[in-house]
Amino acid sequence: MSFKREGDDPGQLGVLQKRRVADLLANYIPEDEALLLRSGRYACTVCAHRPIFDTLDVLTVHRAGKKHMGSLQRFYGRKRSLQDVAQKQQHEEEVQAEEAAPLLARTRRIARNALLKAAPYSSCCRRTGAPRLSAGPLPFLRVLTAPLCPPRHTEGSSASSLALSQPEALSPERRQALERYLQLRSAGWIQDRSGKWVKDENAEFDSDEDEPPVLLPA
Repeated sequence: MSFKREGDDPGQLGVLQKRRVADLLANYIPEDEALLLRSGRYACTVCAHRPIFDTLDVLTVHRAGKKHMGSLQRFYGRKRSLQDVAQKQQHEEEVQAEEAAPLLARTRRIARNALLKAAPYSSCCRRTGAPRLSAGPLPFLRVLTAPLCPPRHTEGSSASSLALSQPEALSPERRQALERYLQLRSAGWIQDRSGKWVKDENAEFDSDEDEPPVLLPA
């Protein structure tokens, strides 16, 4: 037997709701299996048709029925499936984040190599990590780099030897050839024994072209 609540006092309504929540907890009914309505009655959230009951005793009797037990199994089956889907989605996001890490490292490495190629090149000092020259003799390199790195002389050297060691002025053709050589070397190209320009295996390139690039404007 139930009685209808009279009046709309918010304080009285709050006290009634707290008491009914305490009744739910006292009867070991999980909060996600029953819903307390504003009218003070109870609704079963497990069953699909959402039956409403006036008292907690009637709700307890309903929960002991076979129909509610069947709905309870399906309810927790759906809940477990949703948890599995959420865990699977979280695992896929973690895997994608791990796969994106090597791509980020590769992008940074390409940017760093591009900055190294854009740095000014000096033929008087060997750049750290630069591709090595071929083992064969390169007379072309010695002729071109001789004007840029004149040999040093001690204070006791004679004036005649100093005059002989002074380099001659570069002609426009030789200067252009030297600029092309330095640009190709800084871009990762080397010369083989026959004097042909080939790609260095230890260098990275932005394109798959097998021919060296043309001389860039100064």
